[in-house]
Amino acid sequence: MDHDTDKQEAHDHSFFHAGHRETLLFSTAVISSEEHLAGACIVIFIAALVHEGLRLLVNWLQMFSATRPPRKMVRLGILGLTQTGAYVVYLSLSYCLMLVFMTMNIWFCLALLLGAGTGYLLFFFHPVANRLLNSLRRHQDKYEDMKSEVTTIYGSNEKQADNIALGNVGSCH
Repeated sequence: MDHDTDKQEAHDHSFFHAGHRETLLFSTAVISSEEHLAGACIVIFIAALVHEGLRLLVNWLQMFSATRPPRKMVRLGILGLTQTGAYVVYLSLSYCLMLVFMTMNIWFCLALLLGAGTGYLLFFFHPVANRLLNSLRRHQDKYEDMKSEVTTIYGSNEKQADNIALGNVGSCH
C-alpha cells in the first residue's frame, strides 16, 4: 500500500480498533510504530490526568469567586482573568481529549480513561483538595446563612442583603 492509502485507512475506522498507524490531532503527528504508540499513550495519560486537575482548579476558582463581593472590578481583576484563563485551557484540553477518543483507537481510549481515573483519584480524593473544597463550601454556607438572615431583617432587598452579608463574610475566617 502507498502512503495515501495508509493515511486513509487510519481515518476510516468507525469502530474500535487496536492498530498502531494513527494520525493524532495534527497531520504531522503520525504514529507509525509501536514505540510511537506507547509514547502517545503516555502523553494522553498525562493530558487526561492534568485535565482532572484543571477541572478541580476551575471548580475551586468558581467557588472562591462566588464568595467575593459582586463588584465589576473583582470580575475583571486578577481573579476573573485567572478563572477565565483556567477555563479556556480546561475547555481546550477537553476538546483535544475528545478528538483523541474519537480516533476509536483502543490504546488511546484506554490511556485517556486510565489518566482521567487516576487524576480523579489523585485530585478529588486527596486530603488537601478535600480540605480546600470543604473550606470553600463552609464559607459559601456562611455567606448564604448571613444573606438569608439579613434579608429577613431588612426585607426583600437582595442587593442590600448581598452587600451586608459580604461585609460580614469577609471578617469570618
